[in-house]
Amino acid sequence: DHYTTYKRLEKQIRVDFSRRLFPNTYLGVTGLFRHVNGKDFKDLGFLDGEKANIATQGFGLFLTYDSRDFLPNPYRGTYARIDQLFFPDFWGNKFKRTEVFFRQYNKLWKGAILASDLQGTFNYGNTPWSMVALLGGSYQMRGYYEGQYRDNDLIQTQVELRQHIYNRHGIALWQEMCFRNSSTSNGRKRCLLTASATGGNSRNG
Repeated sequence: DHYTTYKRLEKQIRVDFSRRLFPNTYLGVTGLFRHVNGKDFKDLGFLDGEKANIATQGFGLFLTYDSRDFLPNPYRGTYARIDQLFFPDFWGNKFKRTEVFFRQYNKLWKGAILASDLQGTFNYGNTPWSMVALLGGSYQMRGYYEGQYRDNDLIQTQVELRQHIYNRHGIALWQEMCFRNSSTSNGRKRCLLTASATGGNSRNG
């Protein structure tokens, strides 16, 4: 494993087209373009011989089920999606990716919502450094900044209890867990990370 600091300049375009098959169920095609330019690496061994400037193109299929009652702020319902992406060698890539998303929302008592979330990213083949799964950020594993840990395969899950208090104010308690799985010269390496926190929120408008 390598640890380094660097600057990551990223541009990404993702386009989805879908058609409803059944109530709340959609099948679609997706396309992805990502350009990453890495600069000022403290340790160039992090790249493992790869270029710092990489463009990646791919396409695939996805299946979605969505029964959420209010998309911006759901109170109940289920969201599930699975993507299978292909990055063929005639576009300069040679790997595949499977992405899984699952979110569940349930009302417990007055003003209380239990929200659970599961996200998995699994890469197969010669995955470039710019396309491995990244842990952390504003929405998943919030105790870690995005990219603090990175691996070929990553499963992140969290459970959050949201309680409305008064007017537009509330409080949330959440527990998060992440499972990393990577290939090394010594075989498979696995790691489990956890985080928990309490926070308040206030909505305007």
